[in-house]
Amino acid sequence: MIGGMINFTHRLAWYLKKRGHIIKVMALSETHRTEDRVIDGVPVVGMASFAPGIYKKNSFRVAINLGLKKKVEKEIHAFSPDIIHVQGHYPVARTVIALAKQYHIPVIGTNHSIPENIIHYIPFYRVPWIEKSFCRWAWRDFCRVYEQVDRTTTPTKSSIDIMQKNGYKRTVLPISCGIDTDLFNPKHNDPYLLDKYNLPKDKKLLLFVGRVDLEKKIDFVLQAMAKLPKNSGKNSGQDYNCHFVVAGRGAELENLKKLSKTLGLEHRVSFLGFVPDEDLPGLYALANCFIIASIAELQSLVTMEAMASGLPILAARVAALPELVKSGKNGYLFDLKNPAHLALKIKKIFDNEALRATMGKASLAMIKKHNIDNTMHMFEKLYDETIAEKMNRAA
Repeated sequence: MIGGMINFTHRLAWYLKKRGHIIKVMALSETHRTEDRVIDGVPVVGMASFAPGIYKKNSFRVAINLGLKKKVEKEIHAFSPDIIHVQGHYPVARTVIALAKQYHIPVIGTNHSIPENIIHYIPFYRVPWIEKSFCRWAWRDFCRVYEQVDRTTTPTKSSIDIMQKNGYKRTVLPISCGIDTDLFNPKHNDPYLLDKYNLPKDKKLLLFVGRVDLEKKIDFVLQAMAKLPKNSGKNSGQDYNCHFVVAGRGAELENLKKLSKTLGLEHRVSFLGFVPDEDLPGLYALANCFIIASIAELQSLVTMEAMASGLPILAARVAALPELVKSGKNGYLFDLKNPAHLALKIKKIFDNEALRATMGKASLAMIKKHNIDNTMHMFEKLYDETIAEKMNRAA
């Protein structure tokens, strides 16, 4: 799958291996069979899974529970880990947690998600009482599973507040997901990507990167784009000098394409679909501003990648996004109520080159504390402390 939790797990494993640790990853397979693979030098056990019919494009998968415990137990015995780090509370993770407790292996649990991330996968979720009931059940389920781990982390202070508000009683440590500022930076400007993705060379680019799903609220951004003037003062008869680029795939892609056509935005929006990792740094560096309207971000890796690329940020005033974006400093926060108000903020940034440059520099300064080396050091320290604490209790 593509998503923040998955991308973080991938990077965490890769950087820990790079720092000399022996790592093995358990995740869902891409088929209904259990599969062993090596991804970027890290061994990955893909647990048998299936794609439920409620989700399009076959990109959301669920574990096949039949034989899951036996397979997980076999892998734990074979690998004999000093510590386990789970990234969620879904079937594979909760099976791992239960077995780790049985075999006295310390477990750290990181929470990356809230029910809003998955609620639109539930049939009839738009019925208010179903939505509220599902969210209450989802939080109770999370608390029940994560109360069994030895230490709990989450990327931001805002996400700690959300967890505690919804009943989680344990102490939670905020540890940023981190960003590789060598990989993502303004120097990776690759103009050939304009040709590769058929992007306009005479327009400024407003970029979104991520899953194209309901909670990302890309439809709201399209509505704001439709509020921008259809021609600018300097270029009479031409579209306003702002082109919206959506990089990612998901269940809403076709619906958003139809909406853009309905709004008369066919020539002002590009839907790139999946963009490979090797193109992302260059795509960020080509953009002039980044936008994220998501309602369910507990940090947002893509926003940090955009900041490290020197971009001003337009972000919804929701969840943890205000921790990354300081309105008037490195971008603007907006409310998901009036698209016309967002259009004014888009126009303010795109009409003022000096403002864009100042805000981009602020993003670069603010992202330094999220350097990936700091994140790795904090997790290594937490691993050492948790292992030592477990051994002392056993003694």
